[in-house]
Amino acid sequence: GALVTLARLASEGQVGHERSVLAQAAGAAASPQLRNRATLGGNLVQRPRCWYFRDPLVHCWLKGGERCLAADGHTERHALASTGPCHIVHPSDPAHALVALDASVVVAGPRGQRTIPMADFLHMPRQEAWSETALALDELIVDVAIPPPASSARGAYVKAAERAVWDFALVSAAAQVAFQGPVVAAARLVLGGVAPVPWRASDAEEALVGRSLDDAAIARAAGAATVGLHPLSRNAYKLDLVRGVVAEALRRLR
Repeated sequence: GALVTLARLASEGQVGHERSVLAQAAGAAASPQLRNRATLGGNLVQRPRCWYFRDPLVHCWLKGGERCLAADGHTERHALASTGPCHIVHPSDPAHALVALDASVVVAGPRGQRTIPMADFLHMPRQEAWSETALALDELIVDVAIPPPASSARGAYVKAAERAVWDFALVSAAAQVAFQGPVVAAARLVLGGVAPVPWRASDAEEALVGRSLDDAAIARAAGAATVGLHPLSRNAYKLDLVRGVVAEALRRLR
């Protein structure tokens, strides 16, 4: 349900065993006090932490202004993969794990319920909508549906932040990998902190399938995870973080 707390997701035994990437992501969010109050639904629809968007004196594109001030401003925490009118990153930790788990969001409104794949629930900034979600104005989240993972699947979530607690990710990686013996049969790698939406590292996924998680395969996947990412003026350091969090997540799975 949308009102389950992040603390419960992080500690629930069944979630931790079958969907460990979600439990780890929920446990990495905010602080213990906030996780006791924060809900999954609220976490998914939180607004971006961009300092231009949050400044009441700044009229940026996301607030109806003419341009994104981060395009040529202080971009240390902004996106590596955004060619549109806005360079925010989505602040949720669980959202990236839910994309890795191929989850869907159930929303309800006056016209009834509908189910939206998590990968489509959050969308890139676009000229016709100053919103980060697919929710209509008269809809809200009521449930999150996660299909049963493969019996051989394992997950890991790694987050790099300036502080160990109560901070948002500079870069994160949610990895969900299914094995056939020692060989990777399927992989989903989702990056946080690099785009306005959870970012599928498709080239890294392809680099893993059919291979065992030895050091060489992990290094190839970590390098491939930066394909399609292009830094702004002050956030090229995030490319190194991407390689680091992907490699660490895969080492944990191994």
